[in-house]
Amino acid sequence: MSKVLRRYSRRLESAKGTEWYLVSRQGALLFYVAANPGCSIDDASAALRLRRSTVWEIGSDLRGLDLVKVRRERGKNRYTVNPEARISLPGLNGVELACLVSGITPARLG
Repeated sequence: MSKVLRRYSRRLESAKGTEWYLVSRQGALLFYVAANPGCSIDDASAALRLRRSTVWEIGSDLRGLDLVKVRRERGKNRYTVNPEARISLPGLNGVELACLVSGITPARLG
């Protein structure tokens, strides 16, 4: 898992010992794509430790919301964040995605 992703999806424990995550699987994939533009489903699946089919499904949802763009390259879909997309969540409704991911710098895939 990349350092950037660990920072955003680190497992935390509350005082009661309940585990929780800073972001959902959808958010984790979105941050991963922001940190690794041009990544594939296989890249994200390995980094997030999720089944390929799960990442594919989440990626399709993000694409349907226009949060990510997909291009075909050498037989694989490559994902990048759509910085002009507007978030549709309570408290963030209408905020450009670029505002949320602007501090994330591309990581080296490895």
